[in-house]
Amino acid sequence: MEEKVTPNNVDIAMVAPNYHLYTPAEVEAVIARL
Repeated sequence: MEEKVTPNNVDIAMVAPNYHLYTPAEVEAVIARL
């Protein structure tokens, strides 16, 4: 069984045009849009 996606078990990064690792708050916002 798979775990739910939470800011604690996933990292999101944008690599272009500049590298940016999302903060936990930003990860929560992305998850909320799914």
